[in-house]
Amino acid sequence: MNQNLRKTVTRHDFASDLRSILQDGETLFKDAGQQIWNEYLAARECLGLRVGTPTSDARHGLTSVEESILTQAREVARHSDDFVRQHPWRAAAAGVCIGLVIGAIVANHR
Repeated sequence: MNQNLRKTVTRHDFASDLRSILQDGETLFKDAGQQIWNEYLAARECLGLRVGTPTSDARHGLTSVEESILTQAREVARHSDDFVRQHPWRAAAAGVCIGLVIGAIVANHR
């Protein structure tokens, strides 16, 4: 009886941990997507204001936007790396789950 209880607790803990991993991954992806979307909107506004300016000004604007996007992408990558270093098993489980979902989607579309 005690062994069955231990298995149930372990399954429950695993399911809880898996849900937590998926929620953490979803939050990371949403945050990264929001940052990229904000940069896109800023770039679009910047380009909209600079349409009438000379080409060198437009290139300078694009360069600053590109640098900003690269900086934020590096920041997201650094946060992701920190998360993976702090929670290696969660990251591995999240990778497996994402791989299974993508594999199921690809298999269903064939």
